[in-house]
Amino acid sequence: MRRNLFIWLTVLAMAGSIFTPFPPAFSLTPTFNLEVTPGCGYNMLEWDRVNGATNYWIYRGPSEGAEFDTPLTDFPVPDNKFKDDINIKNGTKYCYFVRAVDANANEFAQSKEACGTPNCENPPDEIPPENEDCRLMLEYQIGNKYYKSGEVQKGPMEAAPLLTQNRMFLLIRYVAEEVGASIAYDAATKTVTIKTLDGQTLEIQIGNPTAKVNGAPVQIDPNNPQVVAFIVGGRTVLPMRFVAQNLGATGPDDIKWFEATKTVQLLFGDPNCRRCMCVTVSKVDCNANPPVVYGKDVNGREWRIYLSKELCLKVKEGGCYTFCGSIRQGASTPTTATALNTYFIATVVKPADCPCKPEPYPDYKCMCVTIETQNCSENPPAVYGVDEKNQKWILQVDASLCQQMTPGTCWKVCGTVGVTTANTISASFPPRMKVTRAVKVDCPCGGNQAPRCLCMKIEKVDCASAPPMAWGTDKNGKSWVMELDEKMCLELKPGSCYIICGHVQPQSATTAYAQAKKIRVVRFEKIECEQCKPDEKCFCVKIDRVDCNAAQPTVYGYDENGKLWALYVDSKWCADMQPGTCWMVCGNPPEIIRVGSPPWMKVTRAEKIDCSRCKIKEQKENCVCLVVEKVDCNSDKPMLYGKDENGKYFSLLLSRELCEKYSNYLVPGKCLKVCYVISDSALAAIMKVISITPVECPCGAPKEKCVCITLEKVDCSSEPPMAWGKDENGQMWSLVLSRELCAKYANYLVPGKCFKICGTPKPPAATNAMMTLVVTSITPVECPCKEETKLDCFCVKIEKKDCENLLLYATVDGKILTLSVPAELCKMAEPGTCWWVCGRKVEVAGAVPYFKVEKYEKRECPCGTEQPKEECFCVTIDRFACDQDPPMIWGKDKNGNQVVLAVSKEICLKYAEALGPGKCVEICAIKTTLASGLVVWKVTKISQTECPCGEKPPEEICRCVTIKKVDCTAKPPMVWGIDENGNEITLVLESWMCDRYANYLVPERCIKVCGIWSKIAISDTMSIEVLKLTKIVPVECPCKQGPKPDCFCVQVEKKDCERGILYVKVAEKPIVLMVPPELCRMAEPGTCWWVCGEWVEQAGAAPYFKVTKFEKRDCPCEKPPEEICHCVTIRKVDCTRDPPLVWGVDENGNEIVLVLTKELCQKWANYLVPGRCVKV
Repeated sequence: MRRNLFIWLTVLAMAGSIFTPFPPAFSLTPTFNLEVTPGCGYNMLEWDRVNGATNYWIYRGPSEGAEFDTPLTDFPVPDNKFKDDINIKNGTKYCYFVRAVDANANEFAQSKEACGTPNCENPPDEIPPENEDCRLMLEYQIGNKYYKSGEVQKGPMEAAPLLTQNRMFLLIRYVAEEVGASIAYDAATKTVTIKTLDGQTLEIQIGNPTAKVNGAPVQIDPNNPQVVAFIVGGRTVLPMRFVAQNLGATGPDDIKWFEATKTVQLLFGDPNCRRCMCVTVSKVDCNANPPVVYGKDVNGREWRIYLSKELCLKVKEGGCYTFCGSIRQGASTPTTATALNTYFIATVVKPADCPCKPEPYPDYKCMCVTIETQNCSENPPAVYGVDEKNQKWILQVDASLCQQMTPGTCWKVCGTVGVTTANTISASFPPRMKVTRAVKVDCPCGGNQAPRCLCMKIEKVDCASAPPMAWGTDKNGKSWVMELDEKMCLELKPGSCYIICGHVQPQSATTAYAQAKKIRVVRFEKIECEQCKPDEKCFCVKIDRVDCNAAQPTVYGYDENGKLWALYVDSKWCADMQPGTCWMVCGNPPEIIRVGSPPWMKVTRAEKIDCSRCKIKEQKENCVCLVVEKVDCNSDKPMLYGKDENGKYFSLLLSRELCEKYSNYLVPGKCLKVCYVISDSALAAIMKVISITPVECPCGAPKEKCVCITLEKVDCSSEPPMAWGKDENGQMWSLVLSRELCAKYANYLVPGKCFKICGTPKPPAATNAMMTLVVTSITPVECPCKEETKLDCFCVKIEKKDCENLLLYATVDGKILTLSVPAELCKMAEPGTCWWVCGRKVEVAGAVPYFKVEKYEKRECPCGTEQPKEECFCVTIDRFACDQDPPMIWGKDKNGNQVVLAVSKEICLKYAEALGPGKCVEICAIKTTLASGLVVWKVTKISQTECPCGEKPPEEICRCVTIKKVDCTAKPPMVWGIDENGNEITLVLESWMCDRYANYLVPERCIKVCGIWSKIAISDTMSIEVLKLTKIVPVECPCKQGPKPDCFCVQVEKKDCERGILYVKVAEKPIVLMVPPELCRMAEPGTCWWVCGEWVEQAGAAPYFKVTKFEKRDCPCEKPPEEICHCVTIRKVDCTRDPPLVWGVDENGNEIVLVLTKELCQKWANYLVPGRCVKV
């Protein structure tokens, strides 16, 4: 009623061309107190709590008795405190009263009136809020994997934020890292640890309602102990509000929830805006409120520094300290000589040496700049422009950003301001800024801007607000909030389209349209909606690489100017956009430029074309082996310097990703295979690295090769000594020997003898010439040369050792055996110890044969006869070292036990990408014990797996459901229906799904739903299984029965577990299976398996079969047993056995034993009870 009255009063006021504040439509007798405390840029309101009040409306006006009839906020305030910084001007008086609201939304009590005038001349009563330019706004939306940091859209996150128990949960890494905090996960204790820039520590354990803040226990949600961190899709999600508050979002407006869009808005101090300065302290007042310190910086400038009492007590007068925090602006003119205009809020204090030393980059600021000239060939690229105060600036920017900043355009830029080479700033020596953020804006900067005109479709109009507002989307789908006058507001109609002209305003934090831009409208004109067509940019790209498995499929390609683009595409295009193909793509590039990243565009149309139509600058890939001499990964442009095998010097440009990924190998002295492309600039050719592969030093050294040779001729008198012979394949070899080898093996280097020869091969000088091998080692073997036999293995007890000759004397079954061993084994093998050894027997003419040991492992005495068993388990990696001999990995298994893994060089280098700290790998290894007692696992197989170890993410499933009943008033909302297979199914919805799909959630309608199986309690003793929905899509009825998976029996021929592939035969026909890791480990060649799954077609390749279910079978393959059904009355249940068993009686009175899986035992635990009946 009051809203309608306000509209009519507005119309009457417009008729008389007069607009004045209206008194409230009705009055209440003031009954409770209200206190207003002015601050710098805000008024703090606090009032008495009122019995029966659930919320409060706040009314504001310019003077006593002149409060406006429209409440100050869109929604009532639940607390008895409010910080009013909405369109506040310092020095202006504001008056208020508050009304209490009951559970039926009726206003029933009013406060006394109170007024306040905000100002910045006096010390604040509390630590003031950040400057707008020093505040970082983060926005996250339920169900959306993309989020907003400032004005930049980022993502995708691995999992979207979700709403449960009326709390938002999200991957908190995407909050912590934005505000400069570090985050770590301990898989053993399942604990997430967050450390802030200010040294605060927050520890949250999965499933634990109590967290630790700086070591002290704190309940996450005092009102609900069920609010705990948990795992979704293999990722740990944490409660947003608790973590955000402990990261610094502590102000009354620092956390805002917008119900209409399911969006949270977080405000933090911008970590890029932090400044540290050294101050010589002249006065300390820790009893002030808040505590304050006075002093001078290195340039003699006076400062007042506000800080907490805890920090204040660390500061002594006359001392020098480094204060870290942010600068705040006070009143425009100091009232006295001691009232400092600018002050500082410190969050970190550290002692410093006196006197204070100068700072190279003292300030961080944001400003609008009109671009005059650009020089993108400089190093670094530079842009020259003028700010709104006509001050000239040199902007140091990224190369991709430089290309965008064309003369005549205007940009809002933020960054650190550097000192100039001159004593004073002048036109000849303008100040320089290192830009960290940049957004293109309308020109001109400052002054009266020309109106900007947009084609807009109106969605909502509110003429009762002050000022009147409208909401809509422009032709590119961007949301806008429009500020109007009353006459305009009454003419705008929702659903209609208009050309809207006005001035773009800073984005408001008080609107539920958190992502929207704001425009103050000066004029408009109605048009047909067909005339509003989106802007589109079309260009040709040659695909460089694709990532179709990302949450947002992304394709990277070069346009005709050689610029690299990140293209967000539909998954159906991504599969066809193969590297090397050319495409014409169209879309709407964003205005926001992300510094240090390639430009990006969401593709709306794409067409494959012939590359001859696309004149792309070819980027030829070159590869070279480099010995690293110097690496600089800390500069804006990371660089790698090194020499190839010919001594040629290279300077190569790295990416941040390569710097992080190969940090263990980008070390002077290491050898790398580096592939790069050459891009031309105006000054020089830039070599940009696209891939790195660690290799063994020295560069260019050929790998050692071993062959079995039957000697035909030997000449030890030549220079160098030579021998000739044939390998097992009849290939003729020329062998280059050393004098030492000729002397050592003189008795064996005889034509007709056979040897295992190892050395470095050299290519033949002519096409038909024999191969040459520079020999490094010789081992006599039996003739004729044949395929290498398997090693003999047995356990020995050491009796005596001779390490000068690398010999061990050991007993085997009471017999003495001579072992030729490696030096490291000889050192460890003390007399009396036992060892498992593998190797070959070597016969020596005229002497006792010996056993050459190639593999070994310590054993407990007395010797056993079993070969060590291979075990497989998951490891979370702590660190690794591929440069050790042997390479080692340290980590924890799924139970939190420390493990040490020994791997081969080949495995370490091949899986370097998967061996980062915090990553998880599935390994198969043999347990060994060193002489020192250390247990080491010798790895035989390794593959990457999802973290954390031992936990499988819940699997999302999809069903088509015919709705039978809907209850959106329940908590949570519920839907009952029948799926495509005729099974009854219960669905649990989010509340927003009921609102969004209200027209479709109707009995006998059909919907396609996706979600995760879970249980909900329906009584103290019973729970039911429901599908908790993540997605709803309306579809036509009837629901069609889903395709049954193909099933058949296969015999395994060969396996490749690194790629998750089995090669099998079905009715003598070979096919390829893509299988789960556990099946690949168990399925040995020659075994038979019953598999179920689906065929997957591949463009340009043979289809493969993706296995979803499997069961071992006896060979040869037979038809599957027929499935039968029984109703069973349960007599006994044992889910602790392996496999779990249930005993009962069927409908015919026959006793029956049922074999279950662990999953069925857990899923139906409430029903597997003696006396209950189940259909099986």
